[in-house]
Amino acid sequence: MTPETIPTIADEIPLPPEEMWRELDNSSGEVEAETAAPSIPSAQPPLIAVLDYVGENKPYRVIPLRWPFRWEGRVFTEIVVNRLTVQQMGAFWDALPPDRDYDRVEVYGLMCGLPAAVIRALRDPDGTEVTSACFDFLPRALGGATD
Repeated sequence: MTPETIPTIADEIPLPPEEMWRELDNSSGEVEAETAAPSIPSAQPPLIAVLDYVGENKPYRVIPLRWPFRWEGRVFTEIVVNRLTVQQMGAFWDALPPDRDYDRVEVYGLMCGLPAAVIRALRDPDGTEVTSACFDFLPRALGGATD
């Protein structure tokens, strides 16, 4: 990126004087040793409890498949749709691109523990039932009607 292509908003982010551009140019990708960030040891994954939900309302729904299938050596006769956990939501948000755009079927795959490509391949009525259950559990932050 050259100084001429740096996006600026007049009077909000002023550029340095043009004579300083050359010395401030860091577009080579090289970082001097004294300015390099110290390495951070990899953090342990956070602990996540396994909860035994009681009562009639469960945070999952089992969808029996009219059209069972084999995928990666495993036979699927049903798909379990789960509400996302706080950890899953955080990881999902962290993985989004800067424009925060996402495909809802990617979320549905996460809810089912399957790649979105498998969800897209389901035949009707299985696909409709699975995606309807996913939509019912979709958090409001992702376009769902309820939390």
